[in-house]
Amino acid sequence: MIEFAKAFGRGVLYVLLSPLLLVLFACYMIYALLCYFALETASMVLFFYGKNFKLEDAETIKLRQIKAELNGRKQAAQTLPPQNVVYYPYPPGFVPFTPPNPNETKEGSPHE
Repeated sequence: MIEFAKAFGRGVLYVLLSPLLLVLFACYMIYALLCYFALETASMVLFFYGKNFKLEDAETIKLRQIKAELNGRKQAAQTLPPQNVVYYPYPPGFVPFTPPNPNETKEGSPHE
């Protein structure tokens, strides 16, 4: 019997509070619609002025700063003067080995 009284009491409470909850929900919906129309109107006006409707947070600003810093480092690295590097496959004065020609005789070899 006590369980029935608790359930009945909750039901009566919900029935009595439901109009209040519906009023709160309706007020929230009106607020949401007003915000939507205000932001939509503002974005349309800014669109025709050629601007964007952006909300920038701290992370976006920090990301822009990091990107600008990286671009500055890249440009600084690209503006270094070119270095003249000459590649020598062999040290100066080195004569590479040439295999002997089997058609030559020992007397005619230029390596002696």
